[in-house]
Amino acid sequence: MVRFRACQRGLVSAFIHHRSKIRPVRLPRMEYQVEELDELNAIHVAGTKGKYSSPHLVQVRERIRIDGHPISKELFTKYFWQVYEQLEATKDAHAGSMPSYFLFLTILAFHVFLQEKVDVAVIEVGIGGAYDCTNVIRKPWVCGISSLGIDHTNILGDTIEKIAWQKAGIFKCPLSVCPDLRDYPASAGPLHPGLVGQHQQSNASLALQLCRSWLQRHHLAGTHVHASAWVCVCV
Repeated sequence: MVRFRACQRGLVSAFIHHRSKIRPVRLPRMEYQVEELDELNAIHVAGTKGKYSSPHLVQVRERIRIDGHPISKELFTKYFWQVYEQLEATKDAHAGSMPSYFLFLTILAFHVFLQEKVDVAVIEVGIGGAYDCTNVIRKPWVCGISSLGIDHTNILGDTIEKIAWQKAGIFKCPLSVCPDLRDYPASAGPLHPGLVGQHQQSNASLALQLCRSWLQRHHLAGTHVHASAWVCVCV
């Protein structure tokens, strides 16, 4: 418990600067190569709204989940200090810098997912897309954009067109890009989003479509695809 609290103090003190700047992930500092992120079989999601909650609601562990659940305090603490100590050891070669808050959590999430050998990682953009630190992913299996709105105009631009260009920066070729699901088959069962609001129908439909596309690209298409995708959305 003490070491977990130390993690939280480290996040809000050492990494608080440069929050408004878009910075790249420097994986070699963690002794990773960019190619290793291909193992995550990633689903990459951008959008002004409809992704995760930021800031987190209760604990920072909410931002890194496995099987739909925040990672345990023990896992968070273990991997936090592995990342922290490695970055601390290499900072002199990088102008004495440590990552910003979000960038550190992005590196930590990649580290957790790779070490835990997840089957698929859903990676959600922080700001924009093209120059976001999550866009180090070279080969996402499927991408989607939840919504577009005017936000972070000092970084992304002051028009929908400029912001759309930034969001679309996560698209790679060849790649499946998912629109919202328009036709929901009755055989898949009722759709009950975890939160109320009409906008949640759109968010859930995109999530379902992303899951279906990922399953199909992994040659898991068939009568079980709708049910399997629905399980993914519910998790």
